[in-house]
Amino acid sequence: MARIARDFALILAARLLRAFGFGMAAVLVGLHLERRGLSAGAIGVILTIGLLSAAISGVLAAALASRIGRRATLASAGMLMTIAGADLALATSPILLGIAAVTGMLGAASVDLGPFASIEQAALAESVEPVRRNVAFARYSLTGGLAAAVGALAAGTATDLDQGRLLFALYAAIGLVTAAL
Repeated sequence: MARIARDFALILAARLLRAFGFGMAAVLVGLHLERRGLSAGAIGVILTIGLLSAAISGVLAAALASRIGRRATLASAGMLMTIAGADLALATSPILLGIAAVTGMLGAASVDLGPFASIEQAALAESVEPVRRNVAFARYSLTGGLAAAVGALAAGTATDLDQGRLLFALYAAIGLVTAAL
């Protein structure tokens, strides 16, 4: 029973951190790309590809999780967040910035459509007793929604390029922490 409670707490903690990061990135990524000199059309293409990569990665991650395990798959996805955040914080090349948005599954949405949700929801269903599943899923959704909103609000503190880069470094750190969870 203690293991079940611990698993549920870890799932919620990862969801909270990641949703905060995605909420923040959803606001920042377009602004950051514009500040780096990309045109509105190029930004739109990058965000579209980022959303597509998030959707596709969700399907691929589900298949991968059945082969290497949920934990390893979630850790790998967390590392992709880390790489994308570091790239967005440090890179100046439009090509590298575009790659970061794609590999980091960043689009113009503050929800994680990528590999995390499907795997976590399967684990969540196993981490609580059947009579508590509805409440557990409600907490999971509420945690994600509130954290994404706070992340979007935090993005408002980035009034210049350097502050945006610091927030992308935070996004990278969030990826590391979620990979470790």
